[in-house]
Amino acid sequence: MRFFLSYLEKYFTPLDIGRAMTLLLEFEKQNPVVSLTLDRVPCWHILRYGIWMKLWKKTNNSRKAMVFNAYKLGIGAPQRESYKTELGATAPNDVTRADYLVFTNLNSSDRTLMEGGAYQRIVDPVVEALSTLGTVRKVIPLKTPSNLAGEPYVIEPDYVVPDPAITIGEIPPVRSVGWNFLQEVTRHFRIVKLNEQRLSELIVAYKVLEEYYARILRAAQPKVVFFMNLGIHMPLCEAAKKLGIRSVELQHGAQKENTPIYTWRQVPAAGYPGLPDYFGVWGEADARHIRDVFNGTVKPVVTGYEWLNSPLNREMTDDCVKAIRRIRENYNTIALYTLQNQKELPKDILDLANRTPNTCFVIRKHPKWSNGFPDSANIAENVILDPALQGGAIISLLELVDVHITRDSTSAYEANYLGIPTFVHSLEGHRMYDEEIQNGTVFDLNVLEKLLSSKEGLAEFLEDYKSSQTGVMVSKVSLTEVLAAIC
Repeated sequence: MRFFLSYLEKYFTPLDIGRAMTLLLEFEKQNPVVSLTLDRVPCWHILRYGIWMKLWKKTNNSRKAMVFNAYKLGIGAPQRESYKTELGATAPNDVTRADYLVFTNLNSSDRTLMEGGAYQRIVDPVVEALSTLGTVRKVIPLKTPSNLAGEPYVIEPDYVVPDPAITIGEIPPVRSVGWNFLQEVTRHFRIVKLNEQRLSELIVAYKVLEEYYARILRAAQPKVVFFMNLGIHMPLCEAAKKLGIRSVELQHGAQKENTPIYTWRQVPAAGYPGLPDYFGVWGEADARHIRDVFNGTVKPVVTGYEWLNSPLNREMTDDCVKAIRRIRENYNTIALYTLQNQKELPKDILDLANRTPNTCFVIRKHPKWSNGFPDSANIAENVILDPALQGGAIISLLELVDVHITRDSTSAYEANYLGIPTFVHSLEGHRMYDEEIQNGTVFDLNVLEKLLSSKEGLAEFLEDYKSSQTGVMVSKVSLTEVLAAIC
């Protein structure tokens, strides 16, 4: 009976991110994945990402295929001409030589809208620092047709490079990559459909992307390439390795146990060819996690979070300041709630708002998923969703509030940088900030409710936090000096 209940729980419980991740890491731990090879080269990193994307899409109720789709790669000639006219797009072979290439995306999640345009808070500080060390090119690769970004960039890309569409005929199935891999995937995951044909399409798509990046790298001949978001850039890392070019992934979110992209249960002694040479991380906690997981095959380099030092992120509109001032007149405490890909405000937050009428809960949408949370959401009287508070840098808004609440946003790093405590209320948040919770840097939501019952108690807590915990999550270093050491 116990086995039957365990079986039901494993295979018939609705899939969420936490359970999806557990399924993947269990599979990786229980099977000899490091022995999987393609032409005698380790290939688990390719298959792993394909499986994870399939699981992740299931948690989001999406029927889309895996992210590496051999038949959907590339951009046809008419669209390439459109991009050439509107964006000055060029061919991969036409990228000129440079010491460093920084890759970003057309509609990247690090875009922050400022008065002068869109500033890319992760890659643009690196572009600025590298420009003092040598020649640097900012490159936007277009691997599939994309909607054009509406706003100009503060730092315009040097190249927009569409991937020319290629004709892929019938893909011969890969019969095996080692042991009984496909059978074990079907048995373990159930919901992941990965037969010989899908396996072949996944691998071919990866190799097509690898060759696309290789063409850019052979033309530019850089010493080092930089990018954010490892998952979609593994083909870039592999192409760079084969050409003797170093690669650096730039942190854009917590690199902890909250995502399998940075949590692996098996890594071969020589590493995987799709992993970078370095992970540029914000602080020591993320560096420790990288060291523990990758066993020296990828080196963490503490780069700090340069955007937090930029005067650009302190820009605040008059409407925003006035909105906060009005809130201050009516409430003792202001709590900022940063949304993720959420379509409604969680029940425990609404319940807390109803129990604490002297606290105002200000809602801030995630810039990437802002359309998912309706402006007309049915929320409590002391929960405010004000359009004036949705633009600009999040850190400028954090400076005006007392506490920060989130499910699992990395805005906790920015809040801590200012000495503002973060309170999490989900399994994802606890998994992401487990070490910080143990160290008294991040807290469970229950702690906040107790503090809100006493105005004096909250004031004393905030004063103590600011004096003892400010900036412990982000290391303060010279980005230029760090980059010079690895370049």
